[in-house]
Amino acid sequence: MSQHCCLKMRSLSALVCLFAVCLTPVGFVSAQDDLDVEKRATVMFDIRVDDIMSKMDKMGIDTNAISSMKLDGPFGGSTIADLERIRGAFSLPPSMDRIMRPNVDQPPVEAFVKFKFKNPDVAEAVLESLKQSGGGEVEINGVTYVAEQRGNKNGMLAHLSDMTEVELGTSTYILNGDRNVTTAKLMEAWKTLPNQPVRFAADLEPSQDLIKEVIQMAGDEVPPPFGAFVGLLDNAKGIKATMDPSQKEMIKLSFAGVDADNATELQEGIDSLFGMAKVMSAPMLKEMGKDVPEAAQPAKTLINSLKANTNGSEVTVNIEKPEGFEKAVAAVIDFADKQSKAVQKMNNMRQFALSVLNFESAYRKFPFNKVGKFHEGLSWRVRVLPFLEQNAMYEQMDLESPASDPANQKFANSMPKMYGEDGKNANVAWIKSDVDSFAGITDGSSNTIMLLQIPEGRPWMESNDLSQEDAIKLVAGLKDGQEVIAAFYDGSVRKMTNQISKETLRKLFDPKDGEVVRF
Repeated sequence: MSQHCCLKMRSLSALVCLFAVCLTPVGFVSAQDDLDVEKRATVMFDIRVDDIMSKMDKMGIDTNAISSMKLDGPFGGSTIADLERIRGAFSLPPSMDRIMRPNVDQPPVEAFVKFKFKNPDVAEAVLESLKQSGGGEVEINGVTYVAEQRGNKNGMLAHLSDMTEVELGTSTYILNGDRNVTTAKLMEAWKTLPNQPVRFAADLEPSQDLIKEVIQMAGDEVPPPFGAFVGLLDNAKGIKATMDPSQKEMIKLSFAGVDADNATELQEGIDSLFGMAKVMSAPMLKEMGKDVPEAAQPAKTLINSLKANTNGSEVTVNIEKPEGFEKAVAAVIDFADKQSKAVQKMNNMRQFALSVLNFESAYRKFPFNKVGKFHEGLSWRVRVLPFLEQNAMYEQMDLESPASDPANQKFANSMPKMYGEDGKNANVAWIKSDVDSFAGITDGSSNTIMLLQIPEGRPWMESNDLSQEDAIKLVAGLKDGQEVIAAFYDGSVRKMTNQISKETLRKLFDPKDGEVVRF
């Protein structure tokens, strides 16, 4: 398997485990007698993605923005909407040395993670993605697995555990048919958890040596507010957590102490952390008040309500849903979606700029004016397709004919999505000039704007770019608070508003007027 694929399989497992821990989240059975103590799973989690989304929908929260999010890496371009459930178990390393000095034949963490999808085709595509990225296949006991290393039966393995579920994990767990891998105490704790969309349990007793080692290594570098809490973890026996966004008490945490006295100390440490969180959250809440005002008060109410309680040797934290929670979550999702799209637009503009620079490197000319065999009636957006990984479409076009040619018109409504949302109108244009190469940009490539985002799209295949005066009118005519993205000839990308004077804009758009403006 290639190094890229090895990293992909390892990081996928680690990411899910860390995600579960950060969420403060099937049948599992107690550990086999012959499984080494240090290999037994001490952490389990179960995240029912489909259940969470369904409950949020019933709460009146529009989850379309979340559902449409792409799953990168080995998920083969699937979305959150395709995912039904993530569950698994993992061990904790016996020492820091195991983490600092990884051994291919002895992974620092034993783990298995199951990704259940709604459609068997998606599950098959995910496994195929792992395989195509360089993973070799290995047959073990009549079952074919995608292996971390070709022919290696001892590393990370992946397979379809059923038609809709991809399982990824270490060979120790994957080859244990009934997953008899957990400690007895972890299983005990798991059985006490209510059947909620997010569940998490950890048995910390087998990891006391690791915890002490981490505390010792951290030493004086641990901030005092955290020190009170971290120092008590070496006496904590376990952690449990559940989450259900539809319940009044939406998050429940519990920490098992050694005894009542220890639990009191643990409570004081947790409350100390909450106190610090309340102080540190003030600037964040202030910013939230500006960006997402609907979420600021519910967030403040939630943070101020954080408090730990003791019950014998157990410390509990019950986080109630604040008033206005549904509207707050909807507003946060909407804000995050807009931010994500804004970042994507910036990234797209960088890609456009880079494609132009790569074209110039290949042809010794920019793709805008007359270049070789390319017809002048066919936009630069078509000419740079190979540099945007769009070779299949590019190779089917008649590059010596205009956009109106029947051979090209069949692609008029099949525009790559990065150019715009509607499939036919591009939201990026070149600022026209007679400059054909870098030699003609006497004002400097970092001082001259090449491409500009245009809110009103134009047919993507046609030569329909902006004159310098049109570009000035566009930027100057923006409303207060509006902005467009500009790409410079050096490949840099920046945002522009109507606060820039027309005189400055004219200098930025003209590549050789002798007026150098640093923007």
